[in-house]
Amino acid sequence: MGREFLLKRGLAVEQIDTAFGLFQSFVRQAKTFYQSAAHLHFRASPLNYYYAFLNLAKALISIADPDSVNQRISHGLHHLHVDGPLRDQSIVTRQGVFPRFYHVLTGQVIPDNTRLGVISLLSYSTDIAYEFVSAGFGIQPILPAIFRIQRGNEGSHATLAIRDFGAAEARPDFTDEFFRHFEEVEFNKDLARAQFELYAEQKRSYRFFETRTQYPDDNNIIPNLRIAGDCRAALRRFYQSNPYSEEYCDFLLCLPLENTTLPFNEMLATYASMYYLGSLIRYFPRYLEQILASKDAWLIERFVKGSPITFLRHVSNMILGEDRIYSTR
Repeated sequence: MGREFLLKRGLAVEQIDTAFGLFQSFVRQAKTFYQSAAHLHFRASPLNYYYAFLNLAKALISIADPDSVNQRISHGLHHLHVDGPLRDQSIVTRQGVFPRFYHVLTGQVIPDNTRLGVISLLSYSTDIAYEFVSAGFGIQPILPAIFRIQRGNEGSHATLAIRDFGAAEARPDFTDEFFRHFEEVEFNKDLARAQFELYAEQKRSYRFFETRTQYPDDNNIIPNLRIAGDCRAALRRFYQSNPYSEEYCDFLLCLPLENTTLPFNEMLATYASMYYLGSLIRYFPRYLEQILASKDAWLIERFVKGSPITFLRHVSNMILGEDRIYSTR
């Protein structure tokens, strides 16, 4: 069954034996680390969660390129610790697992020595959205979106209701590409309620957009799959599926990494954030205790307790090649 699964995921027959052994070992290691982390205090669990994530990333990479992880390979991240608050902390990219994981997820290359600010990374976590904003760290670069297909006299088109779109307005790396395919439209409260099930008080947080392309109906059959496929292709650099069944979020739009045009998402940010916390546990326990004695402890605790299951669902979907939707958080 395992070999059949790998064949369906596109591996050549001559790669199967190598890939199967790698994939099996990575998944079993990941499960062992994850289960042990779930029983540890949040002061210690990030280290085991990170090694679970590392093995899951290798499992995903092994499906696409088993030879690249069939040898000793570095983490691909390096911790640049400095004295100071959490806002000043960062890690940088190196050759190794993380850049390969990034390439599998985005199809692009992340350069060596790309700086990843810890606060910027944590901002991508949907599990701590409330804590992140409430603690005054800033706004999130992830925009929840609702997707609908509309049928009119001139054909069909898609409409999007996007929450907190103002966060994207200062990011031309996102808006220039977005507005090539979509245009903003006005929705009154009745339309918002009818099309998106949004009440008037909810509507204030949303802005509405529709595809610039109109799709002619063919014998009264709405080309839903083509419209959805074109929209996803147009948003591919920013698209992230939502693995949770949430009423007002069909998918997520992720703004590029801060101060770059590099695509980024919650999976990558959670992985890198857990690497950072694991590094503190190994090499800078005194600094970790300083953080956990400050107001930042609230953010860290919620992240460690909430984000692993979300990462697990995201990466499982990537491994399976399916957008599965699970029960709510």
